[in-house]
Amino acid sequence: ALYGDALFAEERVDSAAGAYEDALDIDPNHPEALVGRALSALRAEKTSQASELATKAEGALITRLRPPRVHARLLLAQAKIAMLGQDLEQAKDKLSKAVLLPGVSAEAHFWLAEMLAKTKSTGASEQYAKYLELEPSGYFAGRAKKALTPR
Repeated sequence: ALYGDALFAEERVDSAAGAYEDALDIDPNHPEALVGRALSALRAEKTSQASELATKAEGALITRLRPPRVHARLLLAQAKIAMLGQDLEQAKDKLSKAVLLPGVSAEAHFWLAEMLAKTKSTGASEQYAKYLELEPSGYFAGRAKKALTPR
């Protein structure tokens, strides 16, 4: 699962999916592998598969002690599933919970900003700024800077 995470971070999503599958062959309820595989499925726009994996990961996290970053990553996956299903309120709720957890990825702040902006809620600017603080040259930096530019 850690190898899958490393591959996923390097944008080698297909290889990461294979590594997560290998981990799941050994332990079908491995939380990190389930979450990673769900995120890989999302990248391939396989929402149904991602949803099943996220649900299974949620169940696994009830019985297995894991650090907050794993829970944050699951919440990010669930939020992305909700976004693809156009459930912006659910996505906003999941992301709001995720950004409170230690070890959350900068990406969660970006997506929370997007959901806050789309639902006309307050706080989007702060979340874009937080994303840029954590990832000044990250994948979404251009979009975040543009969103913060006064119009």
